Amino acid sequence: APIDTFRLILPCGSSEDPRCGDRFVQLGAAERGASARRVEPGNGLCKGVYNAPVIRVLSLHALMPFGGAERVIETVAQGLPPDQFSFTFVTLYEEGPVGRQLREAGYSVISRLGRSRLDLRIYWRLKKVIQQEKPDLIHVTDSPLPLLWAGILRRRGLAPPLVVGIHSMRHYEGSRRSAVSKRMALPVASAVVCLSEAHKRYVVQYDHAPEELVRVVPVGVDVFRFAPPSDKAGAKTAVGFDPELNHVGIVGSLRAEKNHEMFLRVAREVYAARQDVRFEVVGGGERLAELQSLSKELGV
Repeated sequence: APIDTFRLILPCGSSEDPRCGDRFVQLGAAERGASARRVEPGNGLCKGVYNAPVIRVLSLHALMPFGGAERVIETVAQGLPPDQFSFTFVTLYEEGPVGRQLREAGYSVISRLGRSRLDLRIYWRLKKVIQQEKPDLIHVTDSPLPLLWAGILRRRGLAPPLVVGIHSMRHYEGSRRSAVSKRMALPVASAVVCLSEAHKRYVVQYDHAPEELVRVVPVGVDVFRFAPPSDKAGAKTAVGFDPELNHVGIVGSLRAEKNHEMFLRVAREVYAARQDVRFEVVGGGERLAELQSLSKELGV
């Protein structure tokens, strides 16, 4: 029987029931990668209670900048009960600002496994980290290099079950490297998590993920944290905005899949019709100079 709850009271009839006694302990240890408490057989309900050990998660990244995927896993780690889950964050390069925040919050952060994507020492160093940390599962997003090494180690039987979270649709330059990494990792993953049913269809069709492994976890928004303030004018003034104007913003890393060009072109059309609106682009990244140039060209 699959073990996917943290506290189980099990029905049984005899010690031959695979969910009870020594055989259940062996199954629990195999599934969890750690020792489980013995459940004595009995009539009806077992007298003992199975307490699953802490599930150890190794979250693997190239680095951890301010980004959506990094914020998601940070929120998950902080939200799950620490007596049931523990997180180790591993970055192939520098830890990045989110990694630094996690380290300062008391999480284990291991960084600088390599100097470049061609650094083959990453394989041996990541293998050693896995041997030392003994994670029950590895979580990785669709960052090409972490995905590649996690897939290779999983295929060689040197890594625990792999969960891949896909946050992008990558039909743009650089997609060949991404495609190779996904083909290495997705077929040997235990689960592939995407954001919507349409995203799932894309991942199955273009990334060749096995459909039976794909799970949809929709994007969630904390409506209390982002509830509109009662004093909107005061909130605008506090951040330096003109309270008499309407402000439209896009917040995110300056990468191709964000399509900031569309935002800027729409801004130009709106500006032509209205003067009471301001458009704000918030974020940083590899395309900053390019988008600044486009903004000047469009006159926005």
